[in-house]
Amino acid sequence: MMLMVVFIHAKFMVNGVNTVTPYDVVSHFFTSVISQVAVPLFFFISGCLYFRDYSDFTINTYWKKQRRRLNTLVIPFLLWNTVFWLLFTGLKHILPSFTNGGIPVITEASLQDVIWVFWGNPTGGPIDFPLWFIRDLITVTFLSPLLFFLLFKFKAGYISLIVIAMLWIFACPIPFLGNNICTCVFFFSLGGYLNKLLSSEFVLKRLQKFCMGGANY
Repeated sequence: MMLMVVFIHAKFMVNGVNTVTPYDVVSHFFTSVISQVAVPLFFFISGCLYFRDYSDFTINTYWKKQRRRLNTLVIPFLLWNTVFWLLFTGLKHILPSFTNGGIPVITEASLQDVIWVFWGNPTGGPIDFPLWFIRDLITVTFLSPLLFFLLFKFKAGYISLIVIAMLWIFACPIPFLGNNICTCVFFFSLGGYLNKLLSSEFVLKRLQKFCMGGANY
């Protein structure tokens, strides 16, 4: 998945060539087709792992998960954005013409600037932009109790999943939660719901029947 993300941003294209060559076709396939599954797959796997014990998802379980992610997500996210901002501030003092989307140096930052640096706004952010997916993963894990209620407490949790899928398909904007949050929430939810689906008695019987049939064959 990391390699796919590199391909997405690489865009291996030949400039100045008007005709489509085999190189262009292969380049387009790797940078604009197959690599697009990287982020959805990342959130899908994250949802599978986060809700793998969904049947015992209590308040204590939630806080235990969040404490673990404080060390693995929140602290590194804040640290790397702070380091990037410090580097930007240093370069700004050395090269006054250096800019980064209008973000000021640390000593001149307002509260709105701090929010931009560590979270973003409708035009982009955080300041270490490649970490937007970490920001969104922090967001979806924070919202996990709501997702748990919608997906697992209802007998017809699939309806909630369909509604979330509609938000993703139509790219419905959700204020303050980032431009890609619908994609992240849907695939995170889909990964979690897979655990419920594979744990259902109906599916287990079908899988058992299929395996028994394969063994007999």
